[in-house]
Amino acid sequence: MKKLLFILLFISPFCLKAQNTSVQSMGDATYILNEKKVTKAELDAVPASDIAETKTVNGAFTVLTKKFAIAAYQEKLSQLCDSYESYLTGHGTEDDTIAYDLDGKTLPKDAIGISILYHLPKDKIADAVFTEKEPETSKFAVRIVITTKK
Repeated sequence: MKKLLFILLFISPFCLKAQNTSVQSMGDATYILNEKKVTKAELDAVPASDIAETKTVNGAFTVLTKKFAIAAYQEKLSQLCDSYESYLTGHGTEDDTIAYDLDGKTLPKDAIGISILYHLPKDKIADAVFTEKEPETSKFAVRIVITTKK
């Protein structure tokens, strides 16, 4: 027990120093907002409620907004499904009434679902089928069923 305590006391200063170093280096970070380099001030201006995803990649702090991600996957799916594109053209790009099924599972209508569709490569999609008539028990007006290549 004393040996374990000694090891923890010996290692903890190094762990704290590593944490402090990483926090200090964020001041020099590159900031990417919706695939474009921006200033920290521009990034700070984005309301938290608009953010779909944040991550650090190769030293760059990246932020993806919901609006940008939705527009990107709508464009991708429109290229694969003419009826979906026609629906968006006629009804606008509001995404709240559209259900997205991916390989048999309905995606959540939150940042996670948005990120999944955004990151889904077009070349991995085997089929996209759009239907406008939903059962009365559904809260969605339309549905797009996406099947990926195995």
